[in-house]
Order: sequence, then structure tokens, then C-alpha cells
Amino acid sequence: MELWPAGDALPSAGSLVATAQERPNGDQLGRALAALAVETVKSGGEPIEDYAERQFFRLEEFAFKRQADAIRVKLQKVNPVSAPGAYQPMFDEWLELVTASRRAREKAEAVGSASA
Repeated sequence: MELWPAGDALPSAGSLVATAQERPNGDQLGRALAALAVETVKSGGEPIEDYAERQFFRLEEFAFKRQADAIRVKLQKVNPVSAPGAYQPMFDEWLELVTASRRAREKAEAVGSASA
């Protein structure tokens, strides 16, 4: 994933937040990016594109996980045998969110590696 075209000037924090808000679960991700814009970078040196991309995917992972956890709590209250019509759509949504969270983590871990 390319956050901005190579060779171009680095985008402003505002444009990164706007880009984040265009993604699935964008408002949560946008708020987290806005908060990060004022935090000190913990990369050990100058921030680099790989660091930013890795952090972006990790934030996305956490947003998906938070939503999946909220649905899991609701799922635990529904009996899949007596209420399959209520259970199955929630289960499908939970599964999508868990899968998206895992994909985001895999992308974060792949940033900067030769196979990325």
C-alpha cells in the first residue's frame, strides 16, 4: 500500500486523517491518526514511510478487533439454535471483522520485508 506517491512531499496530518476516514471504519482510524499527529514518534530515529505504514495497519487492526469484540459480546447472548436468523448475520459480520483484523496485522508485519 502506498500512502503517498514516491517523490512527492510528505502529506500533512490533515490529509492523512482524511485518507484514513475514507477507509472502512474510517472515523475511528481518523481520530487515532489525529491523536498520533501530536504524539512523539517512538521509532528510535527519524520517522520513515515503513514506520508510518506499519502504524497505520496496526491502528486498522485494533479498530477491527474492537468492533469484533463488541459483536462477540452480543453473539454470546443469542442462541444459534433457537434464533438462527438473528445469530447468523451477526456471526458473519464478526467473522469478517476478525478476518480483516488478521489481514491488517499480516500487512503490518509484512511492511518493509522483501516479500511485501
